[in-house]
Order: sequence, then C-alpha cells, then structure tokens
Amino acid sequence: MQPIHEQATTNLLICFDESGKNSSDPIQLMGALSIPLNIYMHPNFNTFHALNQEFSFHWTKYGGDSKIAKGIEQLFEQALPLAEYMNFNMIRYASSVLNSQAQNVFKDIYKPKKTIVDKTIYTKLPERICYGLVRGYGVHN
Repeated sequence: MQPIHEQATTNLLICFDESGKNSSDPIQLMGALSIPLNIYMHPNFNTFHALNQEFSFHWTKYGGDSKIAKGIEQLFEQALPLAEYMNFNMIRYASSVLNSQAQNVFKDIYKPKKTIVDKTIYTKLPERICYGLVRGYGVHN
C-alpha cells in the first residue's frame, strides 16, 4: 500500500471591482486581481500594507490632491515586487449593447429582459473573471 500524500493548498487573495455601473457611463469594466495569500502577507510587505491603510488602492474619492498622488505613487513602487505573483483579468462590456441584444433575442418575452441582462452582468461576468484567476491552482500547486 502506497502512502497517502497531502496535497498542498494555495490560498489566493482575490480583489474584484467594477466601474461604470450605469449604462450611460462611457466605460464599463470589471476586473479582478489574484495573488497567493502567503506572498501578499509576507513580512517583507508590511510597509506596503501600512501605506495601503493610509492611501488605499481603492480610489473612490480621489480628487487630485498632491499628497494623495505621492502616496499612490509610493503604493505602486511598493507593490512592484508583488507583480510577478499576480494574475489579472478584466472584461470591458457595454450594458446598452447587452440590453439591445436581449431585446432582439427575447422579444417574445421582453419583460424579463432587464433581469436577464442584470444576471449576466452581475453573475456571469464576475464568475468568468474569477474562474480565470483560480484555474491552474489545482493539484499541482
């Protein structure tokens, strides 16, 4: 009888965001970034984490302040060594085009069109983005 070997597990940190939620926004994007958690949390990156607490990578309220701009530049400099361990997927979509296509395809059942488009945008697209990031982290890792 052969010994049973434990398989190594890679825990991933996955960060997901979207922009241009409204159909009138000119650019509509969804993206996600993954990095192995043990690398991201390594003590070598404590300075990066502290800087991220102060100048967050999530710039929902950035208005051009020069101090914040310098902090963001420092964040990128600190994050650069992490880049080789990261994977990134992004989808650009146009909800107006999806609405139009749904109207043509589902013209006999026009009423649920909005539900179909919303489910596609907020369920299927994120699923595809994240699936692409976790694919490959199986039994060989």
